[in-house]
Amino acid sequence: MVYTKDKKTLVCCPRGKKGDFRIPEQVETIGKNAFEFCESLNSVFIPESVKKIDDIAFCFNTHLAEITIPKSVTSIGNWVFQGCENLADVYYGGTEAEWEAIEIGIDNDCLLNATVHFNSDGPETKPVSKYTDVPENYWAAKAIDYVTERGIMTGTSQTTFSPGAKMTKAMLVVMLARLDGVDTEGGDGKWYAKGMKWAVERGITNSKSPNSVVSRQEFITMLWKYAGKPESNASLDNISDAAEIDVSAQDAMKWAIEQGLIKPSADGKVSPNVLATRAHIASIIMRFIEM
Repeated sequence: MVYTKDKKTLVCCPRGKKGDFRIPEQVETIGKNAFEFCESLNSVFIPESVKKIDDIAFCFNTHLAEITIPKSVTSIGNWVFQGCENLADVYYGGTEAEWEAIEIGIDNDCLLNATVHFNSDGPETKPVSKYTDVPENYWAAKAIDYVTERGIMTGTSQTTFSPGAKMTKAMLVVMLARLDGVDTEGGDGKWYAKGMKWAVERGITNSKSPNSVVSRQEFITMLWKYAGKPESNASLDNISDAAEIDVSAQDAMKWAIEQGLIKPSADGKVSPNVLATRAHIASIIMRFIEM
């Protein structure tokens, strides 16, 4: 995905993106031609932060069947949904009167002919099947369901998630690639090949030791690089095991603590060298998406 530097405008979606897509919360404008000819998208969720959809934004999305539009949207440009012949359902967060008040440009017949579901925050989704090893009162149950629903992580079988299992570099790069909308299926014979290629090209990690297990600080550093190496004014002075944090990971750990992605224990520890478990990764990813 391509965004403006402040990430408030979504500039371009790759035409090969498939399935369902949730636009990130910080986006305020869907730019001109942003999703043009994304012919394999089935549904798009637009968050409450979006106010404007520019001209031709979803033009010729021939498989687009449903879209969720929040009541924050006040303007839909010209030709936005031209050629979206399969658009059947619009889930709108406001009332019928608020829908009628939206400024909608010309040649949006596909939008106007769709069924509009008012006061809706999206289609009803099938509940995620509960894993036999994740009880409802498990501390990370919500996060595990969250990442599973979005296809970012999958179970280790149809009935288990293995929340305490450790994660390898290969697993993490595939997960981050999925988070970025990359199709990770296939490759050169290795299940993680596409994810690793993407991660190396993005400068998130190198291709060495893909099967090595990863510590918390190593994963946080990967996530920090994925986020664009944001600066942080946080301090490690109150972290009792700060001496265990590698110099190369300090900026990333400061950012993660400041953003609440990791939370110090009662005695001020963040356990940087503890190996990351699937449950911890799911929790951090949920917090990251909801930042």
